[in-house]
Amino acid sequence: MLGLIKKDMLIIKGNLKFILIIFIIYTIISLQDNQIMSTILPVISTMSFISTFSYDEYNKWDAYAITIPKGRENVIKSKYISGIIINSLALMLTIAVAILTSINNNNSLKELLEISFITYYAMLLLQFIMYPIIFKYGVEKGRIAIFVGVFSTVMSLSILKKYIKIPKEIILLFTNHIHLIFLLAVIIILIPSYFVTRKIYQQKEF
Repeated sequence: MLGLIKKDMLIIKGNLKFILIIFIIYTIISLQDNQIMSTILPVISTMSFISTFSYDEYNKWDAYAITIPKGRENVIKSKYISGIIINSLALMLTIAVAILTSINNNNSLKELLEISFITYYAMLLLQFIMYPIIFKYGVEKGRIAIFVGVFSTVMSLSILKKYIKIPKEIILLFTNHIHLIFLLAVIIILIPSYFVTRKIYQQKEF
């Protein structure tokens, strides 16, 4: 499985030049508004990791991977682990930039760290939701499905917000425990996501 994780890391390394250019640009911009860096790097990292699925699909990697011992099981495990590693590295880099740029910025370090962690959790949730769809329908259809799902969710929430008044107590409770709520959401989504994805992959023919 370590070899599969290393393979994903090498694919992302091929995009490292692009990531570094974007990182440098947004680091300069973040000197004026470092909230941007708290969100952009995790997003870029997630999109770069999703590109590994396109690489695998284009090169028909899965047809070879399933022939190795415990191939199907390890392919799924490696994708989840690689995704968490990439996002965690992006988070650590984002925190480092936040600390450096908060010195000469009006935004407090606490606020920047909160945004960084919320974005980190959000990107993990997005990945865990995407995996079953990608393994079932492919990368392109998976992206379309996610776009439709996110758009529908946002529209539904907007409509509900317009017609349903949320008590202030609930809003305050969510605000005060936002990190715990997001962390629990990541764990709750991770477990069924993994088992559903594994079942889809076990039954898939290449």
